Amino acid sequence: MNAAHATAETRTPSHRFAWLLSFAVTAALVALLMVVRTAQAAPVLPSGPSAPGAALALPDSEELSDEAEGEEEAEEEGDDELEEAWAECEELEEGEEQETCEAEVEEQEEQEALEECTLSETHSTVVVNTSSDTLQVTVHYRSYEPGKVGVDYKLKGGKGALELSRKTSHFSRKGVFHDIRHLSQSQMTKVLAAHQFTVELEAVGAPNFCEGLFDEDLNAHHHGGSDRVWSD
Repeated sequence: MNAAHATAETRTPSHRFAWLLSFAVTAALVALLMVVRTAQAAPVLPSGPSAPGAALALPDSEELSDEAEGEEEAEEEGDDELEEAWAECEELEEGEEQETCEAEVEEQEEQEALEECTLSETHSTVVVNTSSDTLQVTVHYRSYEPGKVGVDYKLKGGKGALELSRKTSHFSRKGVFHDIRHLSQSQMTKVLAAHQFTVELEAVGAPNFCEGLFDEDLNAHHHGGSDRVWSD
């Protein structure tokens, strides 16, 4: 009895150790399987500096893509309409009627090209106030569509040329642009001696052929008091 009891006692710890080892291995396998499944199910984020943020917004990208496609479709439709108009002119018999048709299509082409310049009409005035050493530019304008427009100022006179820094502003379809500059003493000397003041307006991103279309050469007009005015 004592021998059998001793044998059972010596075997019990070894059995427990084997059972615990088996349980630990099984638990480790289950945990490993869960890690693998989690890694497979996780979304793949783009690498690089932009990965952590929500900068990649698919809806916004899709909206921009749709907008670009809409603009391209509008341009294609416009080109198709002009091609059809030219084809209609060619079908006419040669003579005054065909010439009139071609002239109308050419005018339509020129109008569409001008619309790419954004601006349609401008009228500028420059006023200098010697008591406050300020220069004020006022531009009444119309445009085919809203957009950013760069405004430059240049002058010529007996005291030398002067070019002021560009001012960029958002133009609506119709309105008035105002810009006030405080002049140094040397700048004021050149301005007061200027016989011509040029205001240059050009839409940001406009085609090259738009350059110079809205430049205005203003002549000096002497007024009483401390003001001097340049206008067309």
